[in-house]
Amino acid sequence: MSLEDGVWSHETVLASLQAIVNRVGDMAAGGEHLWFREHFLAMIGDGVPRNRAEDAFAHFLRCIADEVWSLPEFRDVYLGHLQRITAESAAAMVAELRELRHDVVRKARASLPAAERGSRPPSDHVVAAIGGGAASSSATPGPAANSLPRDVAIVGRRQEVSEILAQGRGPGRQDILVINAVNGMAGIGKTALAVHVAHRIKADYPDGCLFIDLHGYTAGQPPLEPGEALGTLLRLAEVPDQAIPQDVDGRVALWRSVMSTRRALIVLDNASGHEQVHPLLPGSATCRVLITSRKQLTGLGHARSLSLPCLSMDDAVALLADIIGGDRARREPDAMRWVADLCGRLPLAIQLAGNRLRHRPGWTVASFARKLSTARSRSALLRNEDIALDAAFELSYRGLTARQRSMFAMLGLHEGPSFSADAAAALLDVDRDLAEEVLELLHDHNLLEQPSPERHQFHDLLKDFARSIAAESDPAACRAATSRLISYYLGGTCAADAHIGERLSRIPDGVVPPSAMTFESRESALKWLETERLNIFAAARQAEEVIPPAVCQIATAIAGFLILRGYIKEAADLHMRALRIAHDAGDPATRAVVGEHLGEAKWHLGSFAEALEDFEGALRLYRSIEDASGEARALDWIGFTYERTGEYAKSLQVLQDALDIRHELGDLAGQAKTLHSLGAVYWRKADYKEALRCFGPALRIRTDLMDLHGQARTMNNIGFTFERMNVLDEAEAYLTHALQLAIRVGDRQLENIVYNNFGYLYVRMGRHESAEKHSTRGRILARQTGSVYEEARALDGLGRAHLGRGRTGGGPGDPRPGPQTISAPRGARGAGGTSDTFRYRHGIDRPTSFDHR
Repeated sequence: MSLEDGVWSHETVLASLQAIVNRVGDMAAGGEHLWFREHFLAMIGDGVPRNRAEDAFAHFLRCIADEVWSLPEFRDVYLGHLQRITAESAAAMVAELRELRHDVVRKARASLPAAERGSRPPSDHVVAAIGGGAASSSATPGPAANSLPRDVAIVGRRQEVSEILAQGRGPGRQDILVINAVNGMAGIGKTALAVHVAHRIKADYPDGCLFIDLHGYTAGQPPLEPGEALGTLLRLAEVPDQAIPQDVDGRVALWRSVMSTRRALIVLDNASGHEQVHPLLPGSATCRVLITSRKQLTGLGHARSLSLPCLSMDDAVALLADIIGGDRARREPDAMRWVADLCGRLPLAIQLAGNRLRHRPGWTVASFARKLSTARSRSALLRNEDIALDAAFELSYRGLTARQRSMFAMLGLHEGPSFSADAAAALLDVDRDLAEEVLELLHDHNLLEQPSPERHQFHDLLKDFARSIAAESDPAACRAATSRLISYYLGGTCAADAHIGERLSRIPDGVVPPSAMTFESRESALKWLETERLNIFAAARQAEEVIPPAVCQIATAIAGFLILRGYIKEAADLHMRALRIAHDAGDPATRAVVGEHLGEAKWHLGSFAEALEDFEGALRLYRSIEDASGEARALDWIGFTYERTGEYAKSLQVLQDALDIRHELGDLAGQAKTLHSLGAVYWRKADYKEALRCFGPALRIRTDLMDLHGQARTMNNIGFTFERMNVLDEAEAYLTHALQLAIRVGDRQLENIVYNNFGYLYVRMGRHESAEKHSTRGRILARQTGSVYEEARALDGLGRAHLGRGRTGGGPGDPRPGPQTISAPRGARGAGGTSDTFRYRHGIDRPTSFDHR
């Protein structure tokens, strides 16, 4: 007998069912559950291949499940055979099942009273749910289930939408289940994106669009258990309650069977993790699944993961404008960007901020921005009637263990923009391995971001949230953690400074424990300082409250690097704060050192009169504590400041005093520095031969000491001296070596000086295009480093280059300025109030720049 020979008749079904019911009472004791399969297969006969017969039995059991599901012993047989069904075998049985459905429904209806024949029998619900066909040939199918929330207009996200849409198209997409897992921090817009995409593609899924909130992060409600979620999904798929198994395995099997021949879209929103999601995935490639979660669902195998970033600034402003109204937004464009930035470009935060503004028409956008900028916790301020940003963050926070929550809060004490695992280990007082484990877990929960490999950062609002939690915890623990962080950055800065070659003044050690951090090379030390620069500044700010003496140590340790890389304004700010602390401490050695560094920063900024006051104050302090080396350094600075203000006689006398002290101390490096400075003063007096008699010995000493940095500085000065002596080829050779070394050692200040000197040299050589190129580069570097003096020189060099090429500036088609249109930047003035550029234009002199060190 074959399937086509009538095995699927109503009489056969009823006979088999009756046999099952009759034998149920004997099953538990005898273990005769295999009888059901053997009975069914015997009725089919030998004419049907074994695999098709097994499939037929499994489908038969599904068809009568609602009739006998209350018999618990039957469940084992049901599940045992259901697990053997594949999507391919299920598709092969569709035709036979369709005939069975029609026959069973027709016979069942005929046996009902006439008044009930128009209703749908229970078994038909299951049959329709499983196969997706009509209840009878004459019945009209109902509309496909659609439980999607309403679509919402989303701002931006064009790339993300396109990416998800594209993943459902193309060759081979019909053979695999497409799963898109969208993750991101609280309030990033995951659900809105998923719902929007679902509405875009719902026409491709005629058998239904099912949406379920899994409550992974819902206030006051625990996450749905997989079994509970499956029950909801099965009901959405029109499976009657009495047909839904009680155990999870049964529900998984029925769910996958129900969806095996459907083209349906399933949106699993707000998932707590892959363990919750995995049982809910259909087994058929005819379906498609969209998942949202605050966690990165790395356990979902072939799911296509998409991590949502914050909105771009333009999109964030557009979203805010949509909420408060375009006219109001256009009146305050700068304030709009300010609010969007203070909201961290987070959609939920912008929504909450916009709602507050919309309901307070008397507020200006700028006034609200000021409220946000001065709030102790922006996330606490961003709330509406039933929505609060802090509450959204709290749900993610509660998903951590107690120890993880403590570590999350402590990481909020890090005030810098990003941090390494080593910094986290120091802050948390754990080893690096455990710190990395914690950081990875926080990334998985989207409570941290990773802007680049080995770097971690908070979203601004999450950092506010973490800090607010830390503020409510044990003050002593927070203070200890902050002290460890300060110690970490101070120790690293001191270790890196030892490689830079800027052996400047030091203050006594012992404020904090020494660091175990080491660097293999000067390059690695410079790289670390560059990467951690803003964190070191943040640590210094925190140290003002926690370990005030550490501010002075940090300022001293990083001083050489800041000058080297041209972070002059930042250096001045740091040293001013350090000097206030040094004054409060009353330690003359610390005051002298910090005052010297502050003077150096002001000197590089062109504030020579203020710098002179700082250097003279440092000199008095060094003499009071009989620090001869410090006295010589201060005299060097005073002498070169006099050179800049045109007081050459004073400069020569002071520098000679410094040189005498260096000789007495046997300080070769110091002698080279002072000789270098003396040569610069003779240059300014136009005594070029005497200048070279100072530069020559300085270069020999620095070469013997293998001081590449010092060699670069002296070669620059020698090259510029030859330029003035009209020995132009020699000048070019020395300046070329100086530039190469400046770039090699990473001294942006010196690089700036040499580029400007090249500009002047090439004008003298008639190579005006090269002169313009080098002066332009000098101007860029001056603006980057904040050196108004060098910017004035660069502008002057550009004027000379343009004049040499016959330009007067401002002419038709020539947007570049000529010499008469270039003015020195504000602040580029000497003690007498006259800029060097101004002096040149009036035939008095031209600006020059030596590196005196």
